[in-house]
Amino acid sequence: MRLNKTEDNNAGALETVRNRLNQWRKEHGGPGRRIPAELWDQAARVAESVGPEETARALRLDERRLVAMLEVLEPSFVEIEGMAQLAASAATVVEIHNRYGDRMRVCIPTDGTDALVQLAMALLEAGR
Repeated sequence: MRLNKTEDNNAGALETVRNRLNQWRKEHGGPGRRIPAELWDQAARVAESVGPEETARALRLDERRLVAMLEVLEPSFVEIEGMAQLAASAATVVEIHNRYGDRMRVCIPTDGTDALVQLAMALLEAGR
């Protein structure tokens, strides 16, 4: 069975992190040794596309800890639609989405940009 390009990239990323973890375990690991945050971050990035269960199993990591790491990752992309019209209009409808699928739709008057910033920050913080 041939993997599609995304699956191939995911498998390659998973293998890269697995090799780094194995190397770290060989040099520094052992019972009670904490895995460095950088390696947890790499594992969490892979888990975003592969899934936490499969990633934890492949990398021999605690799935609950990996899920917790996913929750604290900074969003790699946040789209805020309608910002260009905000200055040009008496009121603007802005729809905000975060990477978890949460959405917020707001109608903002021209003088309401401070409210937009507060609402956007609240949505982004709620996803962590």
